[in-house]
Amino acid sequence: MRDKKGRFLKGIIPWNKGTNGLCKPNKTSFKKGHKFSKKIEEKRKETIFNRLSIKPNLKFNENLAYILGIIKGDGCININKYTKGHIVIVHTIDKSLANNFYDSLKKLNLNPYMCLVPPRNGISKKNQYRIQAVSKKFCLWYNSLSLNKIKKLLDNRKKIIAFLKGFYEAEGCLCKQIKNKKRLRITLTHTDIKLLKLTKNLANKLNFNFILNGPYDPSGFGKKLRYNFTINKQEEVKRFINVIKPCIKYGEKRI
Repeated sequence: MRDKKGRFLKGIIPWNKGTNGLCKPNKTSFKKGHKFSKKIEEKRKETIFNRLSIKPNLKFNENLAYILGIIKGDGCININKYTKGHIVIVHTIDKSLANNFYDSLKKLNLNPYMCLVPPRNGISKKNQYRIQAVSKKFCLWYNSLSLNKIKKLLDNRKKIIAFLKGFYEAEGCLCKQIKNKKRLRITLTHTDIKLLKLTKNLANKLNFNFILNGPYDPSGFGKKLRYNFTINKQEEVKRFINVIKPCIKYGEKRI
């Protein structure tokens, strides 16, 4: 039994305890301790092995820079404890961003999967799109990247724009200023100060003057301090949107 936030209540045995196999039963399953047949287990292992064997095209271009920006902003790399598979995962409530990220992974020669996940654990009240792809090679490549290496890979204007677009779509917003509702402000929020400094350096190459503020106390879930990265000048706000051309977060209307 769970509470309103989806957490197991103390002293209550989880309904799916005793599950074996590669996959636990989902909420529609009805058998406690359900086991897959040997034939199904072998087929699932073969499918996962084929996905792990996919060789993505890791030649660094604008598409890969965009993917890197999104993952650095709001994605994660996970090693699944059942399959030992390496999985890249992104959650978003915005369908246009989900479709863009899905298409970008396809261009990388991966085989992504997208589904709709209902709210859980009290984190959100909206359904989220979950986009994931299984690729050991991609995840090992991603984990090998230092911030200095990323800086060297983003060696021209197009790649920098693609990275900033992905990072903005994952972590940014276009909102009204508090003191003057007629003026707009671009804000990006993150907990990694070193990543934000790198992003500020890249934005400076495009003549955007972001202001770095913080640290601020954590809000909502998490324990890490957060930092804000903002543009307040209206001319720069308009130019940033026109240069980056994000698929989301235009505020009430496009500029």
